[in-house]
Amino acid sequence: MLRKISAKLLAAALIAAPAALIITPAPVVAQVNFSISFGYFHDELAPYGRWYHSARWGDVWHPIRVDRDFRPYTRGHWDYTDRYGWVWASDYDWGDITSHYGRWVYDPNDGWLWVPGYVWAPAWVIWRSSPGYVGWVPMPPDDRFLAGDEVYRSDWNDWDRGYGYEDWYGPNYGSNWLASIAVWVDDRHFADRDFIRYAPPRDRIVQIARNARNITNYQTVNNYIVNRSVDVGRIERASGRRIMPVQEQTVLRTRTPIEPVNTGRQIQVRERTAHGGDPHASAKEKPVVFTPQREEQIRRERQQQAQGTPNQLQAGPNQREQAQRQQQTQREQAQQAQREQAQQRQQAEREQTQQQRQQAQREQGQREQQAQREQAQQRQQAEREQTQQQRQQAQREQGQREQQSQREQAQQRQQTEREQTQQQRQQAQREEAQQQAQREQAQQQRQEQQAQRDQAQQDKQAQNGRSRNREKER
Repeated sequence: MLRKISAKLLAAALIAAPAALIITPAPVVAQVNFSISFGYFHDELAPYGRWYHSARWGDVWHPIRVDRDFRPYTRGHWDYTDRYGWVWASDYDWGDITSHYGRWVYDPNDGWLWVPGYVWAPAWVIWRSSPGYVGWVPMPPDDRFLAGDEVYRSDWNDWDRGYGYEDWYGPNYGSNWLASIAVWVDDRHFADRDFIRYAPPRDRIVQIARNARNITNYQTVNNYIVNRSVDVGRIERASGRRIMPVQEQTVLRTRTPIEPVNTGRQIQVRERTAHGGDPHASAKEKPVVFTPQREEQIRRERQQQAQGTPNQLQAGPNQREQAQRQQQTQREQAQQAQREQAQQRQQAEREQTQQQRQQAQREQGQREQQAQREQAQQRQQAEREQTQQQRQQAQREQGQREQQSQREQAQQRQQTEREQTQQQRQQAQREEAQQQAQREQAQQQRQEQQAQRDQAQQDKQAQNGRSRNREKER
């Protein structure tokens, strides 16, 4: 829905705004058609995530149903256009809003939060160049953005301090952490639709990031932001193919309006007043989900914007009077918003305290349960070890008994063998003695036979002698 607001009313509002909000005032036109607003973003993004209020960042949006390792500007690709330069083409249904408006900031507890902004850009990222590689990281909400002055910057030279993250969340969120959330791709595949497949391995990212330099280069041409950070010729030479420009209508998935710079900056001043945070607040304060009262307030605000501003300011005293009333109304609205934000912060602190107390109780209960589980596990482990030791002891005793039995059997076998050997030896001795006796008996018989033969021979000889003697006598 369009809201028509007089340029003179806007000028009066800008005069009444804080000085930080009008560092670079936007051109004044006769009448401005507003096609985007916080209410528009709220309604378009509500089906895809949750809205919160952060003490520092203001009203923010957190996507749901995304990967656990979700990072902005990774699901999609880069297309080159004649009018806007390199434009990010998101794969998400809600990506045409969050990729081209506002800023992304990472919260250690809640993940990536989108901070609404109202100046359209081909992409709100910081560009880095390393030999053979191009890298980009979501552009965080800097102080000028939080103050309502949404302009691009090219002097992003505080890489070593994490572009502000180290100041917000501590030393763990410096350059090394920043290198891990950045997207890096070699020049050959930068323009590929599936460039993420060619991301370098983690062990090379630190070296690539260490050799990188800032090449962020956004320019305003005909009241629109153009992205000239990456030289097209460089990509063509590395990929070996010509990069053909495409129409921006083919890049964007939805009919999200493309606001010119001056209109977007005017909307930024108005909406940051009502939906911004406190730039001096701590970024570590936990964001609070929108309450039903806050949702109702935004609904009424959306209805008022849909109705538009019917009357135009007239020249002369009436103009100043109406401008003053408008300024007073805006100041009262800003004060009301601040009071509501303060109440929300107090409510958030109370809820946070309650949550911390409940969390402490849950953690205490969990610790006790964990201690009981550990004790039960220790008892079970001790019982298992005792059973194992008993089983091992029984096995050892059984083994010892078996070994003792085997030794006894072996000793018995040896004793039996010795006795058998002794018996065999004795039997052999007996047999030897018998044989010896037989030999002696045979020898004796032979001797007796010999004696008999000798006796017979002697008897024969004696008989023969007697025979010869008788013959002689005769």
